[in-house]
Amino acid sequence: MAMVQVKQDVEKVSSELFQRATAGHSSEAQATVTKAVAQVQSFLAEPQNIASALSVGVAAVQKALPLFTASPPQIMEGFMEFGSGLFDAVAMMVTEETRSSDKFAAFREAWDETAQTLPGVVEGFERGVTAYREDGDVVALMEVWSTALDRFGSAVTTYLPGELGQGIAKLLTAVEDALEGFDDAMQAFAEGSTATAIESMYSGIRSASDALLPEDAKNETAYVAIVGALDAVFTNLSSTVMEYQQSLLSSKVCWKDFARRERKRPSVCPANYHWDGEHWCYRGGAALLEGAVAGKRPRGAVPSRCEEDGEFHEKRGSWCHKDCPSGLEPAGARCKSSCMGVYPIDSPLMCGKSRGTVAAAIAEMATRTLKAGLTAASIINDSGVEGLGGTVTVLVEAGKGFAHPKCPMVEAS
Repeated sequence: MAMVQVKQDVEKVSSELFQRATAGHSSEAQATVTKAVAQVQSFLAEPQNIASALSVGVAAVQKALPLFTASPPQIMEGFMEFGSGLFDAVAMMVTEETRSSDKFAAFREAWDETAQTLPGVVEGFERGVTAYREDGDVVALMEVWSTALDRFGSAVTTYLPGELGQGIAKLLTAVEDALEGFDDAMQAFAEGSTATAIESMYSGIRSASDALLPEDAKNETAYVAIVGALDAVFTNLSSTVMEYQQSLLSSKVCWKDFARRERKRPSVCPANYHWDGEHWCYRGGAALLEGAVAGKRPRGAVPSRCEEDGEFHEKRGSWCHKDCPSGLEPAGARCKSSCMGVYPIDSPLMCGKSRGTVAAAIAEMATRTLKAGLTAASIINDSGVEGLGGTVTVLVEAGKGFAHPKCPMVEAS
């Protein structure tokens, strides 16, 4: 379905959702709801269940990202993948009997329709996806997920009655908290603080856990169990994002190539002056210069000049420099790559395809020394956070930096 068509269908779908939500509440239907509420409460009483549901919810984001970055981008398909994965997390909260009921089947249909309409109504959705696809901007993408989760929560509480809708909405809020922690972690990592990144990741998971755990189940043992279980999914998500960012920068940023310019000594002197063969022009004849010894040159010397109409016409210091070859531009005594063709964005040392990727590459270089020499053990020790060993390893490996290619030689038009 095209994006324009989706937008046109939003009001229709919203109306249908409301009609389903207010449809007849028979005693049998009410009994089904009561049973489902008890199942959700029982499910959330176990830390391992919470970890499993959160893992599936966060994994839905990771599965959608390759579709967003495909060529051409598959935005609608990516969002449907996200919605499907998120629904799988929701479905875990009730038994197979409840999932097989007509009421739940109708709920799944309404959920899918909501997922299909959201890309057309979430403000800035396409802009956020584009920012991630073109510049690796995780912050912009996470804003999209946050808004989308809020919309799903609104749909859930509209369609499902009372405590059941509230219970499922709590899971969506918890997934949002976990992703917010990941967002903060990626920003801290970009700034060079890997330990702070892990602390942010842990903080997000803990907030997500607090939103779901019953008060009497909130203890360190429960938190450790949930963090440990979520390590694998955040390892995958971190790896997906880091690998894409590095691939993006490698393909969209290049180092300028530098080469020494051809040069020769200036030799043009005023009338009645003679060149000394190096730099100066002296009044008088050549014989006088030949007979003079170092330190006893005739007085009144002037600097020799370059040939204005010759190849070596640019004077720098005591040399005349030749123009740079096509595709290169002067940089003092050297030539450097011109930013043109597929790398039009200029910066002192790099060329890029977009300003965002050049800025990201510069930021990555600026923080590389802060990440150098780090080990998983040192990060865990500095952060005081255990249970995220796999995620720490991904960040440590990504922090080692990566090489950008040399800019290709482009013939100037």
